[in-house]
Amino acid sequence: MSPRPLFLLPLIAALTLLGLQPAKADAYRTLCGESGTGCISATGYDGDSFWNNPVDSRGNNCTNYAAYRLHLRGIENPGNLLNASNWAHRSRQVGITVDRTPMAGSIAQWTRGRFAPKYGHVAYVEKVFRRYIVLSDSNYLGGSKRWRVSRRDWQWPNNFIHFTTAVPK
Repeated sequence: MSPRPLFLLPLIAALTLLGLQPAKADAYRTLCGESGTGCISATGYDGDSFWNNPVDSRGNNCTNYAAYRLHLRGIENPGNLLNASNWAHRSRQVGITVDRTPMAGSIAQWTRGRFAPKYGHVAYVEKVFRRYIVLSDSNYLGGSKRWRVSRRDWQWPNNFIHFTTAVPK
């Protein structure tokens, strides 16, 4: 770590007293990244299709991996959620809570155009900390990864979808 210029020390001290930290260069950090499903294989994921989601030749697709993780928790398919960009809207339509609050076990969702391709993106929230969340995901033609993103980073999800063991009727 390079030394901070002396004129910044009073500012850093004041921010620390207020419980704030200067922005870190590692706001978004990949913890594991592979072209196959290796980064998420510890969950038992092997690329089989869940909830009729397609997968690429290596078994990757974000919606399929999210469906798999929800399936492990006993959550049934709530109906066709379509592409990841539609998951929040379609989930709300069937009574599933969607908000801006991350919780372990929720699905992080990005609409298209914001850190996501034209079909959007979803990831599984593994852990939630005060300043960042840890996610795992699978990307169609892009491999699997485990990563973290801070709350103030531009890659922060648009929504968090909170599936329960039963879909509301």
